[in-house]
Amino acid sequence: MSTLSEAIIDPSTGLSGDDLEELLKSVLIIIPYRGSENINANLENKISYWRGCGIAVEKVEDQFGGFIELTRASIARKFLDHCVDTSSAFDKLIMIDSDQDVAPEAPIKLAQWDVPVVSGVVCSPNPRRGLFANFCVKDKYGVPRFPSVKHTKKLPSRGLLKVHSSGTGLICIKKNVIETIFESGDIPFYIEEKMRRDAVKTGLLKLGEDTRFSEQCRNAGFDIYVDLSVHAVHYKCVGVMWPTTAFDAELKAEDFMVDVKDYLHG
Repeated sequence: MSTLSEAIIDPSTGLSGDDLEELLKSVLIIIPYRGSENINANLENKISYWRGCGIAVEKVEDQFGGFIELTRASIARKFLDHCVDTSSAFDKLIMIDSDQDVAPEAPIKLAQWDVPVVSGVVCSPNPRRGLFANFCVKDKYGVPRFPSVKHTKKLPSRGLLKVHSSGTGLICIKKNVIETIFESGDIPFYIEEKMRRDAVKTGLLKLGEDTRFSEQCRNAGFDIYVDLSVHAVHYKCVGVMWPTTAFDAELKAEDFMVDVKDYLHG
């Protein structure tokens, strides 16, 4: 009889047997959600699949009344606490937001990259900017911008892209990144009080918890990447993702350039 790891080989990873089993055991998936909203039904269905594959999955209810940076910081601490268990082989934390749906192989593909931080492509709508991807790359002038369908128009359909910052709705973070930030005396994702006070005056919070985490990674010397082949359907008023007609199979990740008219990074 074949083992479970042999039975669930994902052709997209090219792994089998012990290699696949080792990868799956290194991953902890945590899904943060609000009790009033619950978890997207399609994503909920994936949880059973991942657990059946041997991946540890936990659901964490927001206990901070919508302060998402506190929820994510608490998840990071919880992950390290799990790692203390001598029987744990955890090396990667994957967070998937509850208002998304992803392909079953998405977290496995992210975990397969041997990089500090790697995100999938998550999109959001904006009345002024249109549909944009929740990561920033520098334009030809070195200015970080969010690529949008309106201006940048096309994304490569695959490849690993080094970015200035990424959203945290579908992200894989290696353990040593979280350890390093805590050991520096900082808290992952935490927005400093001064920035909050300034926001009261200006009406604008300069950084969200995702851009703050990206800043912490850069300060600690960790690079951030996006796997352009991994996508989430982000359910806002409607499900949104980068249009399949706006991919260029011939465009290489290393040749990708964001349009200079796209939205500035904060």
